[in-house]
Amino acid sequence: MADLTRHVLEDLNVWPEHMGYHYYWGAGEYRDNCSEETMHCLSLIGVLFTIVATYLGFTCLVIGTMWNANIVDKLKEIKQEWKRLRGMA
Repeated sequence: MADLTRHVLEDLNVWPEHMGYHYYWGAGEYRDNCSEETMHCLSLIGVLFTIVATYLGFTCLVIGTMWNANIVDKLKEIKQEWKRLRGMA
């Protein structure tokens, strides 16, 4: 959602691609002096929004899914059942 919001703000000219002398804080995803759209040419904002925010979002999704599934308690139950079946408890 962060990169989509960046795109919308840039399209509406709320957050312009270039902010004068604040070159690094413009909404542009790629550096001006690069002709390719590769990871090598990402600007600071491009790295923050494309890489950091994406993997942070994936991490939150995984943690939230496991939390919702109550995975910790289920793993404890499996451990107790394993010990019971092996005669260790």
